[in-house]
Amino acid sequence: MHQSSAASSTATHSRTALAAVFHGPGKPLEMMQLLAPSELAPGEAWVRITCCTMCGSDWSTLDGHRQEPVPCILGHEILGVVERLGDDSLSDLRGRKIKVGDRVVWSVTASCDECRNCKRGFPQKCEQLRKYGHSPIPEQAGPQADQGWVFSGGLAEYCHLVPGTKLVAVDHEIADEIICPVSCATATVAAALRTAGDLANCRVLVFGAGLLGLTASAMAKSRGASSITVCDTDPQRLELAQRFAADRCVLWSEWAQRLPSLGQFDVVLEMSGSSQATEAGISVADTGASLVLVGAVRPTPAVEIFPEQLVRRVLSLHGVHNYRPADLLTAVDFLTEHGTTWPFAELVSRVYPLSDVSLAVDDSPRRTAIRIAIKPSLEKT
Repeated sequence: MHQSSAASSTATHSRTALAAVFHGPGKPLEMMQLLAPSELAPGEAWVRITCCTMCGSDWSTLDGHRQEPVPCILGHEILGVVERLGDDSLSDLRGRKIKVGDRVVWSVTASCDECRNCKRGFPQKCEQLRKYGHSPIPEQAGPQADQGWVFSGGLAEYCHLVPGTKLVAVDHEIADEIICPVSCATATVAAALRTAGDLANCRVLVFGAGLLGLTASAMAKSRGASSITVCDTDPQRLELAQRFAADRCVLWSEWAQRLPSLGQFDVVLEMSGSSQATEAGISVADTGASLVLVGAVRPTPAVEIFPEQLVRRVLSLHGVHNYRPADLLTAVDFLTEHGTTWPFAELVSRVYPLSDVSLAVDDSPRRTAIRIAIKPSLEKT
């Protein structure tokens, strides 16, 4: 008797898959064959990874500037194709039923949708939060161990999607290099711009010309910003910002010199994580401006803020960390429509096979690249 794809996808399945396991800073990634889940629970999916882009937080973890539980599988900007489903209950954020063969991206977090934080609109702060690329795997994980959440990161052949994960099916036509970062950088920018409010005719200042800042510049332009100024410490990144809709670029070392000519801004987006940039942004915020802080995801020096100035200038100061499910959908739609309007594909400067992941980690250019990508199916060079 013929079985439906959903039914056949729940069949018992027992084989291993390759993963690059992180054991701590200064230690080599260990290529391990780990046992795939033999069965999937309702609401789960088994996804063959086609691409994983390396986020700045991954490099911070590898370099020891950010602490993660070990052992773990890093990587949370992930793109893949569904190979198995626990049942036929899984739908994406458009309400479309997920099927075997769908090309998908998914949220960096899995949430319960029932706790206080989830119900208040902060599922990324769920009391039972699980994060892709940031979760420990069992110490005894290996070919003979089948317990715990093992395949939780992108530096592997497969990823195990657990209940509470929000997915979006994406067109097969959009390039891997364009869509892969959507589940972290692009969705985070969408959250920041949602928080900032209506950008029509706004003067926007962006600190940081990494992927967050470049995406913010382009997305702000697509939403009708009247002018976009980008500030960074790197002249080469500022040259790149001009290709991502920046009307004016300011080298940080020249900030004080150029300050008199900069004017004021309606929206300030701090994407660099710099305390100095935060203070600078407050100083040039116009009456009623919104300041959105995104980049400070690790400890920074304190910032001097004068409450009277916030009050009298009617400033709004917001922090954004990760995003809501709707932001992921907004991000996918943005890249689907504008992914080739601006040269997003060029921001992935190097692509490595999974078997060469150690080479990718040790490669010095990765420290200055906007993104590099790992593709498990890519042949070793």
